[in-house]
Amino acid sequence: MTTYLTEAAQLIRSLLPPTTEPPGDDESLFLGYTVLMRAKGTRTTTSDIHDAWTAWMLSRGSDHELRRDHIIPCLT
Repeated sequence: MTTYLTEAAQLIRSLLPPTTEPPGDDESLFLGYTVLMRAKGTRTTTSDIHDAWTAWMLSRGSDHELRRDHIIPCLT
């Protein structure tokens, strides 16, 4: 189902540099970024992005730390 949230998540994904390879099964990650975009807009910080990434990784059963090269460049 396509909603305004999934459309926004697709927009965020489309802004990734061409050389970036997002992890598989990442729809919920980009939905988290969408919530940040809608809630904070240009006030979104790298710390916010880190929190969204960490929550997504924890939901997958991983304690992987965020690597700086995974941060969406247009939000840094």
